[in-house]
Amino acid sequence: MIIRLDESHFSEMSELFHDVFSCAPWNDDWSDPDILRAYLTDITENPNSLSFGYLHEGKLSAISLGQVFNWWRGREYNVREFFVSRHLQRKGIGTLFITAIENLLRDEGITSMSLLTARKTPAFDFYITNGFHESDGMSFLVKNIK
Repeated sequence: MIIRLDESHFSEMSELFHDVFSCAPWNDDWSDPDILRAYLTDITENPNSLSFGYLHEGKLSAISLGQVFNWWRGREYNVREFFVSRHLQRKGIGTLFITAIENLLRDEGITSMSLLTARKTPAFDFYITNGFHESDGMSFLVKNIK
């Protein structure tokens, strides 16, 4: 079952995010609950936020956090975070979830999805398998400022 996430899901969402991204292959340090809350709030509490959850056996088990942007080609859903419970990965939940999201977006007149992910992770292969492709004309650039 797919649901729209709101502030009432914040505790479950934080717990699942921490569990997924604090382990391999990401190994991110989300041990500071204030930083985790600030990060998730930045994504979920803005006017163009759109977040979905997948309930498996009544428990929040997969999440997509993103924003909708108006673009010259149409409305786009930019996924900031997409994750499935570590215990349910590689069982088809992610594919079911992303397909359901696509159907909901299509019904709302949203014409594309975009996201960033690391190339050398299982997530990259998951997105390619589910119809995403690398953009020919775009490049992700970073500049460290010290």
